[in-house]
Amino acid sequence: MFSLKEYREPTHRLPDLLPWAGLIAPGVILHKDGLLQKTIGFRGPDLLSSSPHELVQLNAQINNALMRLGSGWSLFVEAQRFRSSDYPQASWRHPAAWVADLERSRHFGEGQHFESNYYLTFVWQLPSDAANRLEGFFYQDAGGLEAESDPSKETAAFRRDVQFFRKTIAEVMTLLGPLFPSVAELGDDETLTYLHSCISTQRHPVRTPDIPLYLDAILPDEALTTGELPRLGEHFLLTSTISGFPAVTCPGLLDALNHLQTEYR
Repeated sequence: MFSLKEYREPTHRLPDLLPWAGLIAPGVILHKDGLLQKTIGFRGPDLLSSSPHELVQLNAQINNALMRLGSGWSLFVEAQRFRSSDYPQASWRHPAAWVADLERSRHFGEGQHFESNYYLTFVWQLPSDAANRLEGFFYQDAGGLEAESDPSKETAAFRRDVQFFRKTIAEVMTLLGPLFPSVAELGDDETLTYLHSCISTQRHPVRTPDIPLYLDAILPDEALTTGELPRLGEHFLLTSTISGFPAVTCPGLLDALNHLQTEYR
């Protein structure tokens, strides 16, 4: 990869605002500034069947798993809720079961059903010396001003950093596994599909290109309009934020959104 700063000035277009540079390991994204990112998908327990005591205990166990991360780590949790119209097909041996399923499929097609996906993204800021090695490994100085270094040592150090990053996430997933019905790493295609869903209103799968670099230019397919009324493509961006935090809260507070007939993320 080449640093393009000396050839053109950065703009406010969406590719220049995105931090993603390329895929460097299974599901691992390298940022332009040397950060590493990886996303996992998960599904939590049924909140309606959980008592308040169970929710508090689950919250403490999740906190215990995540507090093992050291400095330089950031966590981003996202819930995507969208309308679902696909009904799985099945064959039934008993006629009564077939009739019940047929009635349910007709009700399902009324457009009042939603599906939710949950994602947890880990971002790790490498130590300053490791970040400098990583930048030198991926970016080439066109003017030849970089100090000569041993490529084999840079490659070995880079691989150790990536291995530590992946190992730490695997350890956290091991602790979260017994707490959630489903916890899984996102593969390359799944990771790019998720990143595309973050910057586009067009929902569709994304396949990994042969050379998985310059993701900031490959993934966007809609223009971003900034200002007082931001817009992505033809859709305005409506954002809610919390201006003040209460002294006391309870786990699962945002579950009330799941009882509204609307999509959200």
